Amino acid sequence: MICISDEAHRSQISLDMKVKVTEKGVNKTYGFAKYLHDSLPNATYIGFTGTPINATVEVFGDIVGYPYTMTEAVKDEITVNLVYDRRAAKVTLREDKLRKIEKYYDKCASLGVSEEQIEESQKAVAHLDTIVGEPDRLKTVAKDFVLHYEKRVEEGSTVAGKVMFVCANRRIAYAFYLNLMELTPS
Repeated sequence: MICISDEAHRSQISLDMKVKVTEKGVNKTYGFAKYLHDSLPNATYIGFTGTPINATVEVFGDIVGYPYTMTEAVKDEITVNLVYDRRAAKVTLREDKLRKIEKYYDKCASLGVSEEQIEESQKAVAHLDTIVGEPDRLKTVAKDFVLHYEKRVEEGSTVAGKVMFVCANRRIAYAFYLNLMELTPS
């Protein structure tokens, strides 16, 4: 029996056991590869991947064949050329909001909240998702994207229709999407 896996660096890896200790006891789980190997113990495993990682080699063995690069795939017209165009959006805290936050923590301290608790709260407030997902920032990024993209299409630098965004989490991605839809409803 032969087991062929595409994108083998993703779900097809991890033979190791993961142990999680909870209030209810010890929970032991394995990666998908362990269950696959247990169910097909005599199979020959072949994994296709463009991004082999150590775990892929551990599960499937040594890399065989030669790599097929993105350049070759574009030349063969198997895929379109990917262009990475990073767009920076400054993150700023308004002075009035900063003062309001400082007053809040001063009040907490006067009410007897420990320094450790205040520190933990400050870490949570400063969490990256909170900063990059700030609504005004997302509106600015969406507006910048729409203007930039429309200009590139006008110039003939790109074709209309394909783009990928990377966001910190689903909540931020959805909020960003809503901003885009507001700017380009069609």
